[in-house]
Amino acid sequence: MALEPVRIRPATRADAANIGQIHVLGWQVGYRGIIPADFLAGIDVAKRQAYWDGVIAAGELNVIVAERGGQVIGWAAFGPDRDAAADRVLELQAIYVHPDAWRTGAGTSLIAAATAHAVGHAYVAMSLWVLAENRAGMQFYRGLDFVEHARKSTARGGRELVELQLLRALPGAAD
Repeated sequence: MALEPVRIRPATRADAANIGQIHVLGWQVGYRGIIPADFLAGIDVAKRQAYWDGVIAAGELNVIVAERGGQVIGWAAFGPDRDAAADRVLELQAIYVHPDAWRTGAGTSLIAAATAHAVGHAYVAMSLWVLAENRAGMQFYRGLDFVEHARKSTARGGRELVELQLLRALPGAAD
């Protein structure tokens, strides 16, 4: 049986609960074995929901959701790159898909929507940060032509980790 198509739309404050839940579940499942279990278990869904409600209300970032069958199954948040030197680079600051919807096209649809936004606003590249140990994430992003651009150390749950900045040139960008 074929899956219903993914529908991408702007997030509203009514989506904050689903966004917060998917955010926490994405961390707990996606970073299992990478980030200490006690840290992952302690992530507060209500705080994530409140955070994303505030972001959406303030319009600080572009936040979009992926729906299938009327249910939010993923989301992404993006805006100008936080690196002041990265002029005309759109940063995908967060992208999470409910683990039950992994490998169903939702993530690819979210990236496609962010890419369309970036191209329409004259960005020349897209960046994101991903934990180096996140093998599934790295495979996904590399499959979409993201390449390593920079790296930094970060700590999560008392564990030192390496975060990689991935970059992808956008269609129509000058070579």
